[in-house]
Amino acid sequence: MKKLVKIVAAMAVALAAVVGLPQAASAEMRNVEYSCKVVAPSGPFTLDHKYVIDSTAPATVDGGSDFLVGLDHQLIKTEPRFLHVTNLVVKIAVGGARINDITLTGGVGLGELPPRIEWSGGIATLTIPGPVIKGGADFRMPKLTLNLSSDGRGLVTTDLAGTSYEQPGMTGRVTVPTSGGGTAELEKYCYPTSGKRLTTTLVR
Repeated sequence: MKKLVKIVAAMAVALAAVVGLPQAASAEMRNVEYSCKVVAPSGPFTLDHKYVIDSTAPATVDGGSDFLVGLDHQLIKTEPRFLHVTNLVVKIAVGGARINDITLTGGVGLGELPPRIEWSGGIATLTIPGPVIKGGADFRMPKLTLNLSSDGRGLVTTDLAGTSYEQPGMTGRVTVPTSGGGTAELEKYCYPTSGKRLTTTLVR
């Protein structure tokens, strides 16, 4: 019986290769790190943000087909020095494919206003208005499910956008306590320094 199951499975794989069916989506865990600059009246300071993103995408698809890519941030503890963050913006770059639609699901500690997603020119922009992310609290970004169409043969990629503090891929406004007992709002600019490539799909 086991031998028969193995034969049937092998035949299914061979059939998929012949008729050009897309391979099942594979899941990978990506360790991501952002370098951030916070602009304060006393002078800018830097810090690192670390995330783990569970990414899913098919290994191969046929040219002109539609397929799904999932990007799911794991739960983190937020920066304890921040009282909260507003207008958190994260950008994802899509290469080699057209974005048909993006849905948002889940999330923890997102604040009063719902997150929104927009896309243009291969850049998907997630905005979490907040106020969100109380210092030291649990936070999880919503899962992004991207519906993509392959433009032709080659590679379809999703990457964290941003190359520098001047060209950031993540921004936000942070509220911090002051020495006088008050609060101050500071701008934060971040870009990925590791784990930038999230998914790769071959279009055949």
